[in-house]
Amino acid sequence: MEKKNNIVYLFFIFIILILTWPIFGAWFTIFQRSWIWLGIALFFSLFSVSLFYRSKQFLWLVFYMLFVLLNYLVGDNYFNNAVVVFNEFLYLCIPSAILFLFISYKKEKYNHLLIYLTLLFIVFVTIASFVFNQLYPEVIRENQSSLNLGIRAPLSILERYGLSNYGLPHAIPVLIPAISYHMKSKGKKVRNYLVYGGLIILCVILTYISGAVTPFLLSLLLVLLCLLIREGNARYNYRIFVIFFIAMLFLYSDSLLLSFLHFVDAFLGQQTTLHARLMEIETAIIYGSTEGDLGAREDLYINSIKAFLGNVFIGSDSPMGDHSAILDRLGTLGLLGFVPYCLFIISELKFIIKHIPIERRFFYYASILAAISMLSLKNMSNWPMWCFLFVIAPLILNEDEPLRRLHSKQQLSR
Repeated sequence: MEKKNNIVYLFFIFIILILTWPIFGAWFTIFQRSWIWLGIALFFSLFSVSLFYRSKQFLWLVFYMLFVLLNYLVGDNYFNNAVVVFNEFLYLCIPSAILFLFISYKKEKYNHLLIYLTLLFIVFVTIASFVFNQLYPEVIRENQSSLNLGIRAPLSILERYGLSNYGLPHAIPVLIPAISYHMKSKGKKVRNYLVYGGLIILCVILTYISGAVTPFLLSLLLVLLCLLIREGNARYNYRIFVIFFIAMLFLYSDSLLLSFLHFVDAFLGQQTTLHARLMEIETAIIYGSTEGDLGAREDLYINSIKAFLGNVFIGSDSPMGDHSAILDRLGTLGLLGFVPYCLFIISELKFIIKHIPIERRFFYYASILAAISMLSLKNMSNWPMWCFLFVIAPLILNEDEPLRRLHSKQQLSR
């Protein structure tokens, strides 16, 4: 029976790796249709992780998706076709099922396999994206803009192979707190600083070369937050989180953000390569050349809020801002659709937190804050975001759990 379970487990991990086309690269080029492979994962998870499909998380997800489907059928164009509706369900369902699989089987070596493959791919993508960005500046943003316009992007093969994926850098901040914990953890300090410190630097570089202001600045704030977190000092940590929340205002206010950029630029000096990039970011904020100015972004958020106020209970088919995953869903679905969406996420997070050691939970709270920030500020409700929040970050934080090792030693001593 044990051997059979191991085979099922390894096979499912193999399916997961095939399915993660935005993270693990070339599968999208080979198979072209992501929803087909996500659907295959759904089929296998029904047999492998039946526990999830009997959970309250899945029940709330069903309620949410029924409302999404109803909205689509009555002509609301926010979820503009059946594939988008199907993907909305799969992006939320499959990472949740994967998490249940890992927790129910409790095979640490397989958990480590997925963690290491993910981190190795991030290293590969960062290095490759950096090289291509030196050869073709702004290639990541240009590819994204072309895809949004429905035209063939220059060097579109890079997008398909995951080397210029615009969604991935926006999900990267969710991983930074989990990696930071291991950099700070006691024990092999030199190795921790070299390996995990290096990973943090690569994560920040990936957000930087993507040309996206929000994840880059959020990553810098998260690194600072995680360095300040103290294990076992809840009162101090809550204060730090309040300060972090205030610092997040930089991402909402263009004047504060520009002041912060000027401070960073003055600190680094004007003869650095980073100076030119910071000036590009400043230009983007002021003139909307790439990232879009924050004043215009605020108008998009207000559009979604107005749509919600137009029909609080069932939402509105008025044009959404299409720049905030949370506000857009609130506007288009109303409270009847948005509340099950929130309850699904909250119940999933509570389930995850219960399985994370107490002394590490503040680092996961930081991951949650990062995800909420990105989902509020950008329309990034996609596979990397939910996979990192529901699967990879919790697994990294559970890796080499000291309490489990202590329990094993106690069992041996008996």
